[in-house]
Amino acid sequence: LLRAVAILHARRQEFRLPPVELILTTRLAAGLKFHRYDTTQSANLLDQLGIRPITTMLGSVSHQELPHLYGLADVVICPSYAESFGHPMVEAMACGRPIVAADRNVHREVCGSAALYFSTFDPEQLAFRISQILDDDSLAHRLADQGRERARSFRWPNHFTRLTELIDQSLALSKRIESHA
Repeated sequence: LLRAVAILHARRQEFRLPPVELILTTRLAAGLKFHRYDTTQSANLLDQLGIRPITTMLGSVSHQELPHLYGLADVVICPSYAESFGHPMVEAMACGRPIVAADRNVHREVCGSAALYFSTFDPEQLAFRISQILDDDSLAHRLADQGRERARSFRWPNHFTRLTELIDQSLALSKRIESHA
């Protein structure tokens, strides 16, 4: 992500396009550990790439503040190479924000066609995908609309209904097996 932002920032400066700003919901500093992750290398990379001036590090953001934060974003980036579900993507889609995500199965399962994807660990492709959204309002609006629609399928009542249906089906199958035994 940091390398992609540096590429994008340089290109936008070269073509005199509006600058980008990277907003992180973490902090990166020498010796700082976020959960078990030592942020020293990432903090050093910010300086090496020269993107610290365009980076804002918010740290942890409360759930109540997230919709406002998503609303400020032109694009939400999900660069995770390992993810159990992808709550930030559902939140971003529900807030009508276009998404660029690493091309991982879980991201495709969550976002479907409501996101653009990039090859994991490919900063050039990530920079390109971000610029596609920043430079094409119709694409950004289409992804936002598809995302809002897709996010509706992740509402708790839908999940609960599907879960109870599966439990009922399992119980019915169990009773049929018992009656044949």
